[in-house]
Amino acid sequence: DDLVTGVQTCALPIYPNVLDWLNRSVTGGDAYESGLLFHGPLIKQKLHIGKVYELYFKVKDSELNYHPDWPAVSELNADVYVGNWGVSSEGASGSIYESQISNGLVVIPIIFGQKADTVNIDAELSGPLADGVRLLNETPLAGYTKNMADGWLAGGEMQGRALLGIPIGPEARDRKPAAEVSITLEGNDIFMPRYDLSINNIHTELHYSTARGLAADPVRADLFNRDVMGLIASQLEGEGGKVQVQVAGTVDAIDLYTWSKQPLLTQTRGIMTYQAVLDIPYGTSAASEDIQIRAVSDLGGVEVALPAPMRKSAEEKGDFVYQHTFSNPYPQIDITYNQDVQASILLDAGLIHRGIVQFGREKKESLPQEGLRIGGRLEFVSYDQWQDVLQALDDTSEVSLVSEMVDNLKGIAVRIGQLDAFGLALEDVDVHSLLAVHIGGKQFFRARGNRAVSGNQHAHHPAHGFNSQGKRRDIQ
Repeated sequence: DDLVTGVQTCALPIYPNVLDWLNRSVTGGDAYESGLLFHGPLIKQKLHIGKVYELYFKVKDSELNYHPDWPAVSELNADVYVGNWGVSSEGASGSIYESQISNGLVVIPIIFGQKADTVNIDAELSGPLADGVRLLNETPLAGYTKNMADGWLAGGEMQGRALLGIPIGPEARDRKPAAEVSITLEGNDIFMPRYDLSINNIHTELHYSTARGLAADPVRADLFNRDVMGLIASQLEGEGGKVQVQVAGTVDAIDLYTWSKQPLLTQTRGIMTYQAVLDIPYGTSAASEDIQIRAVSDLGGVEVALPAPMRKSAEEKGDFVYQHTFSNPYPQIDITYNQDVQASILLDAGLIHRGIVQFGREKKESLPQEGLRIGGRLEFVSYDQWQDVLQALDDTSEVSLVSEMVDNLKGIAVRIGQLDAFGLALEDVDVHSLLAVHIGGKQFFRARGNRAVSGNQHAHHPAHGFNSQGKRRDIQ
């Protein structure tokens, strides 16, 4: 029978908002046992004063849609009590997705002389971590975490507990649900297809609170086949804030290259320590809308086989900062190495859209409006070394780095203390390229330099008869 309809026909002083919530939230199922305790006049129109009642129902295979933004509890088995003091159900069991609910407690308290305004739910949860990922993606947590878990694949089981406060009644729209959720992970795995990244053997207790945000401390896991330690914290700012994930660990340069496919990493060897911070802003009052990751390392124990000024032995240390901002439509990468190399690059489908690379310790210029610009000062450059390295990088990359730089390069302004090229040792060299010259579909740039070299020079393009003469030696 329809229990709610039955209750409505009784002469019991049950508040309309309680009945409304029961009518919308409890659907289906059977009541196989019920009872009623009542004291007072049975006439429905009589004043509620003096009416004391309590009734109970044993419900099986029901469904509880306690709030439209959260998943329903199905296969609900519970003892439901209704009285002057409110509504309660103890020892309820059921399921959410593929997870089991146990020891459930549902209470709608009624303070004497006031209307019921909140449904309180307390229950234990156990099941696959994949259901926890669904909660992140299909509830208000999705907006809170900026859809961070979209597409995640999770393995292993979880144990948890949830406490929810659901507003009911006419004022419910002006109040937000309150939630306290904790989930224990013991050896779980998560794969993030968007980043092609696997985090394995996760051990932590994850907490979410509408008052305090998302938190976990400590978090232990395996990343790039090595142990990492970290924590999750939240900073609340009005109607928004920021979720921050901090991680510290070690990584082998080979594993980092295998994951990132960054050609420069083919010139590194060794195991480095690092600290990384992932910032996930959310809400309308967040200072930034973009997810950002920042990693720092002293590169101790890592050999960098790039030409100067980036070359270093495993025994040496160097300050390295990598920052990746997932902005739309062009993600931005910012890199600082020993304050000798600074770069800011905007990417388009993984390729250079525009950016700047600057050598030396002068303040980095702002991003250009288009293309790639290179500037600053280098104490020493070996043309042969760079040629060998660029060739090696091209051999390991799906995209030619040289071609990509040439296609996007819009200007060079670099001063070189000593340039070794073509058997010559040139000192105090200024390299400039202010004008791009296209010949036969290829892009050529002019490198003017070394005031000590005088005389006429002759540059010839055999296919197009392009000639150029000047008073200073140009290297093209």
